[in-house]
Amino acid sequence: MLRRQRVKARAVARTRVAWLPLAAAAALAGLLFHLRLVQQCRRLAGEMAAAERRLEQLRQVRVNEECRWAPMTTLASVRAALKRFGIEMDWAGGERTVYLVRPASPPGGEAVRGPRLAQRVAGRE
Repeated sequence: MLRRQRVKARAVARTRVAWLPLAAAAALAGLLFHLRLVQQCRRLAGEMAAAERRLEQLRQVRVNEECRWAPMTTLASVRAALKRFGIEMDWAGGERTVYLVRPASPPGGEAVRGPRLAQRVAGRE
């Protein structure tokens, strides 16, 4: 009888000890997984910070370009540039106006042209 108790005691002791290495391995795997996640988060945070710095630089370049182009696109500066290069321009008259859709026509209707352009097109057809 005593022998049976010793065998049972050894079997119980072995099963109790067997889960300890498994738990330690699982804890180690969890720790390594956590460290990997922390490393990835730090790397991604660094990439995001670099991307945000680049975005801010590009915004500043855009603002600088807008400030540089704004005075050059005013009516007075465009007229001065045209005069400097000897280009004479005028507003488009009615004969040079092209209407793509007739207001009273159904959708998909034929385009309406100014009178001179309509005459030129009619002469070709």
